[in-house]
Amino acid sequence: MNIPAQVDIIPTPQLDLLKTNQEAQLDLLKARDVALSKRFEIGFDALGVVTALDAIHESITLAAFIARAHPLFPQTSTYDNANNAQWEFLRGILWNDDPRCLLFDDDDDDNHNFGLGVEFLAEFQFGNPGTLTQRSHYGDLQFLHAMASAEGESPHATKAKIMHWVEVMYKLAAGAQSINPSDKLSAHFPSFFNATTKPSGDATLATLLVGTTPSFTAIDVRKRALGTCLHLIQDSYAVGHTARVVLNPGDMVPRNSSEGTCPVLSSPIPPTPTKLTDKTTSSSPPRVLAASVPSAPSTPTITKTMTATRTTTRSTAPR
Repeated sequence: MNIPAQVDIIPTPQLDLLKTNQEAQLDLLKARDVALSKRFEIGFDALGVVTALDAIHESITLAAFIARAHPLFPQTSTYDNANNAQWEFLRGILWNDDPRCLLFDDDDDDNHNFGLGVEFLAEFQFGNPGTLTQRSHYGDLQFLHAMASAEGESPHATKAKIMHWVEVMYKLAAGAQSINPSDKLSAHFPSFFNATTKPSGDATLATLLVGTTPSFTAIDVRKRALGTCLHLIQDSYAVGHTARVVLNPGDMVPRNSSEGTCPVLSSPIPPTPTKLTDKTTSSSPPRVLAASVPSAPSTPTITKTMTATRTTTRSTAPR
């Protein structure tokens, strides 16, 4: 049985004791950047410009919804047979990577009809830094992927942004929490949406999550809000986003794998991506890993820390 992680604030003396070990593990991470690059990808079957990738986020979500004590999805649900109602959750899952919904056609009767991806690719690779796509992947909204927005950002600052986003979106998803789809963005995220941004602070939470595809007649903003929370949580466990150092490795259950062992998590190393061509470009700043702070283990849990930042390379699709 795996023991859940606990992430909070660790006393300074204990941080000093961990410093050498953390730095050594970070060196290993940097040396194996390709092998440990993020494997959480947008996935779809389109034949468009953007390369089709494994539907990792969607698969994790489907498995979780099926495995609940009271399943949210039928046991027979798969990525390929998910219906429009189920796809409202998945549209939220994909929102963090595609916050303007440029990968989808704006259909009134189909919420998962992928387009060619031309607009998305252009904005992702060469877009204005002020666009949501650029801000999410390379700018001030990188916390949507459990990542810092810049080198040297305080882990406390990164965590605070993550927690605030999840609080607002989860309350929106739950309903009856004094947060509604019609609320203005400036009421909840004034630091990120104002008169100079697109969308502006006068736009609503619903407008933000619907993006460029408002025509679908059965949009469920609350489902999409839950999806964006799940994406962020999933990314916080992706080694290409967040470096975690185990504080009590003796409590871990060994995992055997022919792929090898991750130096930080003692878990299988993801295989080197074969569907992406990694190459650094100069059109946008590099993405940065989030840094967070662990707590001293007061109970027999695996306590992990998200340590210092490092840069990643760009590819033809978000990873």
